[in-house]
Amino acid sequence: MGIKENFERIEADGLVTNKRGVVLVTFHADCVPLYFVDTKNKAIGMAHAGWRGTADGMAKAMLDKMKEEYGSEPSDIKSAIGPSIGVCCFQVDEPVAEIFRSKFDFAEKFIYNDETAENKYKIDLWGINKELLMLNGVKEENIEVGGLCTKCNPDIFYSHRVMGENRGTMGAFLYLE
Repeated sequence: MGIKENFERIEADGLVTNKRGVVLVTFHADCVPLYFVDTKNKAIGMAHAGWRGTADGMAKAMLDKMKEEYGSEPSDIKSAIGPSIGVCCFQVDEPVAEIFRSKFDFAEKFIYNDETAENKYKIDLWGINKELLMLNGVKEENIEVGGLCTKCNPDIFYSHRVMGENRGTMGAFLYLE
């Protein structure tokens, strides 16, 4: 039947492959799933980008890895930003907002004062990841933002911020046929 045994499980925040039929899987509960498809070189990538991964430039790291491994050019990549916590609900304190400000010149475009709480901010992780993709060569028209907030929609998504540790985990999947 052609089934291979002894697949090795890899734990990482980002995965890439150019092998057909290999499913890349990342797990999320409010964190941002990032999808990458190199339409020219037939390679894919998946990443888990929580706020720390976003701040550490996971989007750029994935583009760099795909270029290194498969010769991918960002202009040939189609990318998607899946359901995760939206700017409407991602409330942080000053230290987290400052991390983004210190890492990205453009961060202020995506950090807002939270009008409902003193000394709190809302951060647009979708916007930051999209900006990182575009700054690193992915064409804006090749980026799809799902726009569904996991915290606002606990009837269809698991949300750590809504359910705490008493929740499930969502999976994001991508493979080449």
